[in-house]
Amino acid sequence: MWTMLGAGILIGPAALVLWALILQASDHDVITIWQGDGIGFGVLKGMVLASIVGLLTTAFYLISLKVTHWRSILKP
Repeated sequence: MWTMLGAGILIGPAALVLWALILQASDHDVITIWQGDGIGFGVLKGMVLASIVGLLTTAFYLISLKVTHWRSILKP
């Protein structure tokens, strides 16, 4: 369960880093990519938000798995 929680938290930020590296390799502005351009937020802030969303989503998923498992055990 801890492995699934860790993977759920890290997959979003890892995808954003990969996306930022692809943009950086295609000659985009490095500062704009990582820190934002004033209108939108950059990858660094996006990684924090993606971690929060990943944590909440994965926690909800794991809790629902636990509840389903316990309901199947307690059912006669």
